[in-house]
Amino acid sequence: MDQKKRIAAAVVIIAALAGAILAVESFRRGGTLYRTFIPGGFSSACVPVFMDAAEIGRFCEADSAKLKKFGFTDKAERKIQQGWFLRDVILLYADEKNLSPETRVTVASESRNKKADLTWRDVAERKNMIILGMSKQGRLKLVSIMKGLDYREQWVQEVDRIEVAR
Repeated sequence: MDQKKRIAAAVVIIAALAGAILAVESFRRGGTLYRTFIPGGFSSACVPVFMDAAEIGRFCEADSAKLKKFGFTDKAERKIQQGWFLRDVILLYADEKNLSPETRVTVASESRNKKADLTWRDVAERKNMIILGMSKQGRLKLVSIMKGLDYREQWVQEVDRIEVAR
């Protein structure tokens, strides 16, 4: 095989590998390679909120307008993380008298295969700054300054489910 054929074969192999990687990423993220970012809004479907396995609501862009934004500066990159308290999001759909300090709150991302398990006591404590913020891609992410959620590696990105279990 001469030099030109080897170079052509290498280019074809690299292109095939790149295509395979993009296809796997697309499948992992739910079928789209890139999400459209809508400044100030969500770019994906509303996030369902469940209580004891029953859907009690969906957190959508219109709902976020009802809530006040809060923020903090993260430890690692010193970037401002801004969004809505998870507590306030849950209380849009659930009555606080039905939530005890031991009530379990799970925020999950199926596409990232990641979740955070919290207690209502932690979620309700504003000093923990447990916030649903928006990523650059317009998806929700769970961020916090609370120990166990205070580093980017521990955050839940691309949130697609909120569960409350009494």
